[in-house]
Amino acid sequence: KNIIDLMGGTISVQSELERGSTFTVELELAVANPSQDYDFWRSHGITRLLVVDDEEDICLEVQNAMDGTGVDVSYATCGAAAVAAAAQAHIRGQAFHIILLDWKMPGMDGLEAARRIRQEVGSDVPILVLTSFDLESAREAGKDSGIDMFLPKPFFRSSFQRAVSQV
Repeated sequence: KNIIDLMGGTISVQSELERGSTFTVELELAVANPSQDYDFWRSHGITRLLVVDDEEDICLEVQNAMDGTGVDVSYATCGAAAVAAAAQAHIRGQAFHIILLDWKMPGMDGLEAARRIRQEVGSDVPILVLTSFDLESAREAGKDSGIDMFLPKPFFRSSFQRAVSQV
């Protein structure tokens, strides 16, 4: 139910004693078109993405989801490594075009990582935060951290694409 709520959908149940239950899930989903998808990223000038999550599996899922888009996806598994990677890429003249951070990470969380990345690379690079927590609470907590947008987990390329269009 929480995932369905985060995705803007609904779930209902009808149940009859000794007969069973029927669960109905309604979600609005877009059909992906690979060639349009590739054109989208190229036309928005996005060829390098940094994904940061303390769970490496999530980073790898985002990498796999972005496969075939023409976007080179690097990842870090902690906030400190993300700050260092963003700073080094900026110094080399190969700055990331978007940074996607997890909100809740041990050590340096996504909000602090965003603040430090902003100090290192400035405000030109959009920073988006993925969270499985309440989006309104996340927005309130991250008001002064330099974050451009908050997105619900799980990661969907189509949702990410819409967010990129907005920022």
